[in-house]
Amino acid sequence: MSNREPIELPKTAIPNLSALDAYEKRNNFALVAVRMKEEENKVTIIIPDDPLVAINKTDRRVMEFTQEDFYRASAGGLFIVLEKNDGEEIGFVILRDPKAPTYPNHVTCATGLSACFEEVLNPELVQGREGLEELVFMISGKGIVLPVFKNIMSEINIQAIIKDGASLRPETAELPLVECPASIIDLPGQKITEVYWKGELRSRFSSIVMIDEGVNGIDCLGAVKIKVPIDSWEELSVFDGEVVGGRNLLNRDVFAYDLKGNIILGWESGEIFRPTKGTNFPQTPVLKAIMKELTKM
Repeated sequence: MSNREPIELPKTAIPNLSALDAYEKRNNFALVAVRMKEEENKVTIIIPDDPLVAINKTDRRVMEFTQEDFYRASAGGLFIVLEKNDGEEIGFVILRDPKAPTYPNHVTCATGLSACFEEVLNPELVQGREGLEELVFMISGKGIVLPVFKNIMSEINIQAIIKDGASLRPETAELPLVECPASIIDLPGQKITEVYWKGELRSRFSSIVMIDEGVNGIDCLGAVKIKVPIDSWEELSVFDGEVVGGRNLLNRDVFAYDLKGNIILGWESGEIFRPTKGTNFPQTPVLKAIMKELTKM
């Protein structure tokens, strides 16, 4: 960690935000200064009884440069892998735009910030919601990919997330959902992650936990595989599902990696293209963390 001078954080009452309200507005976040203890196979996140909360950009920037014994929580997301009928697999990354506040012109997996205090208490909700809302997959002649997990992510309304992302553009708004079997990829470096507040265990799950030193933030990361009923990647359209300032689409380019980390395909506004040989972009720290674990498998 770099040496930072301590900065006193503004103290804000815990915002009375509902997850649904925050999600509908799509520009809210609630970030909290927490302490963290990391062991060989376990990470413990402790939220102070009277936590310091940032719900605007000014407080957020202060929190991201605070003293070393506090971390910004929470953030997270997923690396999404699709598998077609013949078993070929590719993973999807998003090219951050040149004006992004952090890591411009880097590729990243689908990640984001907690939208409300409930998600700070359970970062697995951030991991699932952010991981599934930022990419919209459309199968030609069939509809929008709806990942169906067995006995996991029960607290996340995946169908609502997918429908909302598809509703943002005319070409996908009215299409049916295509149920596709999905599963969690068990990554070698996953650790049990526990979150405590007021002396009580609030959530417990497994994830890759990394500290993004650029913002002094905790990221809880994972990977999922979705099997799609296609014979060729040409049957797939991929759209950026991220919005800013309410419901303004970013419309960033999306690229596909082979699982060795080489860019092999791209999509611009949903249209597939073949990148020129040697196309490459620097990776964000969260993507590096995921790719490091995938290469161990």
